[in-house]
Amino acid sequence: MCWPEGMAPCCARWRDGGLRAFVAGGWRFVDPVLASVDCHVAGMAQAGWSALGAQGWLTGLMVLAVAGVGYRLALGHRLGLDGALGLVLRLGLVLALTTQWAAWEAVVYRMALEAPQDWALALMGEQAGGLVQRLDNLSSALSAWSAEGQAALPQDLREALRSTQEVMLAGALGALVAQRLVLGVLLGLGPVFAAGLLFAGTRGLVLGWLRAMLAGAVLPCVLVVELGVVEPLVAGLNTIDPAVAGAQVPMLQACVWGFGLALLLVAGGVGLAAMALRWPDSAHAPVPQIEAPAPQAPALSEHRIDRLVQAFTRSERAAVHGSRLAVLRRTDAAPHVLPLGQQARLMAPEPVLSASPPAASQTRQSRRSALAQHRDRKA
Repeated sequence: MCWPEGMAPCCARWRDGGLRAFVAGGWRFVDPVLASVDCHVAGMAQAGWSALGAQGWLTGLMVLAVAGVGYRLALGHRLGLDGALGLVLRLGLVLALTTQWAAWEAVVYRMALEAPQDWALALMGEQAGGLVQRLDNLSSALSAWSAEGQAALPQDLREALRSTQEVMLAGALGALVAQRLVLGVLLGLGPVFAAGLLFAGTRGLVLGWLRAMLAGAVLPCVLVVELGVVEPLVAGLNTIDPAVAGAQVPMLQACVWGFGLALLLVAGGVGLAAMALRWPDSAHAPVPQIEAPAPQAPALSEHRIDRLVQAFTRSERAAVHGSRLAVLRRTDAAPHVLPLGQQARLMAPEPVLSASPPAASQTRQSRRSALAQHRDRKA
């Protein structure tokens, strides 16, 4: 099997030192065992990444994402600057993480596997030395105290220390191996979750994937706390009187068993977080669309309204004035002369704004009837 770059020495470390150390009774096999697990996890993650990232389905999804934006633009929707930049950044991130193993290994793989241990040690201000190295040192110290030739402690205390050592190693190795296996599966399926960034309805899958990976960072923190409590108790066995060691060993045994139970619960929580990857509820909801601006009716300004009112008033006034001139022409053409008072009434201007078209026609009809009566009297 072709291991990723930098992982072959880890596998050789297990073959050359880990098995021999375990057979020789040195109990320094935590580092080689985890190195072997890291080799297999790295190979599994790279194989899964290569199988999923090299397929054409990823290119098809990116084409669909860009085509969806283009289709909305063709329908008249607007795409803001933040939406365009977000699309470009998502496309670039997906391309970088799914086409270059070096980028995936540096950004995701190393950060997921190595950063939690270093972060936990730095956060708690622990002494120099890696987590795995300190586990090996503690295991060797417990092995020395529980050896058959150790005459400082009675037989029952040596048996208690041996069982404490076994519980501590089983809990620590089980937690670290479970963390690496879960992260290996998630990292191998990484291109699928990275492609979820392209669409709004599938980004919940990416959040679930990140949540499961962050949950794995809790296990090293629990182990660091356990080492901080157990190491002083083991170191205190060298300074106390063997006669009073009977009170120290049960305390050490209770601490190890308590942290073993805590590791079991935390490992179960990590597994539940990894199984919590489900289709998000937001995917069933309608995807928010960019609304096109509604067509607005041309608004009439106040100046234009005033001009229209003035034009209507002038046209109405001109119509009334034209009808009055027509009556005067017919009167001038008649062979009689109207009295001065009646002619003054005909020449008097009438209000235009209050007269409606039916009132104006009624006024003209009354004038015509008055003229007809005047002609009859003259005749």
